[in-house]
Amino acid sequence: MKNSTRLGLWGSQKEKCEQQETGASEFVAAGRLLWGEHWQRPMQEALQINQIARIRAWASGASRIPTGVWVELDGLLREKGRSIEKLLIDISPD
Repeated sequence: MKNSTRLGLWGSQKEKCEQQETGASEFVAAGRLLWGEHWQRPMQEALQINQIARIRAWASGASRIPTGVWVELDGLLREKGRSIEKLLIDISPD
């Protein structure tokens, strides 16, 4: 195996790890925005995940976060955003 080929494979692995870390930080940020500091259990319940360990694995970057989870979080975040926008309209002075 050529050295450049090995570097290419290593680069791909490094890129994959960086993507997982980014996904993990966004996952944690979404959890905190939706449920506050103690977000893991409420997220587990909202996503109907059987084991809290799965939420923790996604949050740590140890496991890939499935696309379906991102779709669910997208919907929850958009719903929260609409609620915030409505409240802002209600409390804003005319």
